[in-house]
Amino acid sequence: MSPFRRTRVAVFLAVRSLARGNAGVTAMSVAMMAAIFISVMFLPSLIAGATDGLNQQVVGTLTGGLSITSTSGAVIRDGTAYLAQVRATSGG
Repeated sequence: MSPFRRTRVAVFLAVRSLARGNAGVTAMSVAMMAAIFISVMFLPSLIAGATDGLNQQVVGTLTGGLSITSTSGAVIRDGTAYLAQVRATSGG
């Protein structure tokens, strides 16, 4: 069967079903299709947003910034070497 013929048969059956069917059944079908659409499109994005928010909250709670300043207010000489030494230290 050709694709055009299959499409034509499907359209014919859909129109025939709508013409002979009950309005309540049609309304319920539309409502169910809307619920399925919301389930497929909206809920995954909602869950992804909640997951992203939780990840940001965990990172914000468990990590922090480190600020190294001189006690006398003087400039720290060779800051890049000092930063490499700080990054090389192990531990939490």
